[in-house]
Amino acid sequence: MRMPRFVLRQRGFSLIELMISMVIGLVVIGAMFAAYVGSGLSSRNTRAMSQITEDASIALSVMRSAIAATSYIVPDNSDANGFVSVTGGNGRENTLSGCNNTFAEPGADLAALDCSEGEGPHAIAVSYEADALNSAVSAAGVPLDCLGNDIPDSGGVRAAYQRFYIDEGALHCRGPGNDSSQALVDNVIDMRIQYGLGCDPTVDHAVNSRGCPDPAVDRGRVVRYMDAAAIRDADAALFNWALSVRLCVTVASADNVLDTASQYTDCNGDKADPPDGDDDRRMIRSFTTTITLPNRLEGRL
Repeated sequence: MRMPRFVLRQRGFSLIELMISMVIGLVVIGAMFAAYVGSGLSSRNTRAMSQITEDASIALSVMRSAIAATSYIVPDNSDANGFVSVTGGNGRENTLSGCNNTFAEPGADLAALDCSEGEGPHAIAVSYEADALNSAVSAAGVPLDCLGNDIPDSGGVRAAYQRFYIDEGALHCRGPGNDSSQALVDNVIDMRIQYGLGCDPTVDHAVNSRGCPDPAVDRGRVVRYMDAAAIRDADAALFNWALSVRLCVTVASADNVLDTASQYTDCNGDKADPPDGDDDRRMIRSFTTTITLPNRLEGRL
C-alpha cells in the first residue's frame, strides 16, 4: 500500500526581515548601554560631590570653632562693675593674625609670625584660652588642639595657638601640642579670608567716605570686608576690624570624574581654570561661611 506523500513547506525569514530585527536589537542594546554608562557617570559624580561636601564641611567646622574661640576668655577677677577679663600675660592674649599667602615660618611665635611674599592661598593664626567649654578634651579633661594633641599648660592657662594654611593641596594645621604641621583635610586647593571691619570710635570720621557716619554706633556693625594685606594699609588702621571673619575654601574631588577639564567658580566669584590645566578633570567647588566674633577684643592683624 502506498502512503500519500505530504510535502511540508517551511517558509523562513526574508533578508529584509532579518535586517529589521537586527536594527531593532541594536537599538535596544544601545539604549541599555547608554543607560548603563549614564548611571555610572551619575553615580561617580554623586560620590565626588559627596566627598567634596564632606571635606568642605570638616574644614569649615574645625576652623569656625577655632576662629570663634578667639572671642573667649575666662574672667579671673571681678570688681564693683562685675567680671574683668585679664588679657595680658600667661598666654591670655586672644588674637587673630592673617596672611594673603602662607606663613614664612609656621612654627614662629605669634608676635614673630611673618607672611610669605606674593599671593596665594590665605593663612590664618588664632590664639585663645582653651578649656572644656570651647575645646574637645582628652580622657583626663585636658583641652586638645586641632590635631588632637594636649594643649600645654602655661602658668595655669592653656593657650591654643593654632595656624591654618594650605600646603600641597591640603588644609594643614599646626597646634601648640605638636612640633610640625599635619594635613587636616585633603583636597583643599585654596582658601580666602576676609575680615569684617567696624568703625574705630577713637578716630574722627568727619568724612563719610569710609562708611562710618556714626562711629559710636557703627563700631558695632560690619561696614566693609578686607583681606589681611588691605588691613595692614594705613587707611585700615582707622577701623576696629575684629567683628567677623568670612572664610571660603575651594575643594576638589579626589579623582578625575569629569569628561573634560572644566572651569569652576572660585572664592571671589570669578570663573577659574583647573590648577593642573587640561589634564585636570576634577570636580571643584567653593564653600563660604561667615563667623561672628560676639565678644571681640580690640586688636590688629
